[in-house]
Amino acid sequence: MQVTHNLLIINQENQLIENSQETHTQRYLFKPEVALLADMCQLTTIDAMPWLEQSPLTNIPCPSVCFVIGHKTTD
Repeated sequence: MQVTHNLLIINQENQLIENSQETHTQRYLFKPEVALLADMCQLTTIDAMPWLEQSPLTNIPCPSVCFVIGHKTTD
């Protein structure tokens, strides 16, 4: 099963910096605090994990907090 992730980068002022899509097969640790963000963005939370230093999906430094919101897709 493949999961399409939305990479949401939020700064300390809770402003959306980047919203990009990546397709990944890896499962990520779910963080309950992301559920509210996903609900605000009207996204379905499958797996989510905050990154403080860099995003493993884009391999770029993230000065702010990165969230991955998962969308389950059918193969």
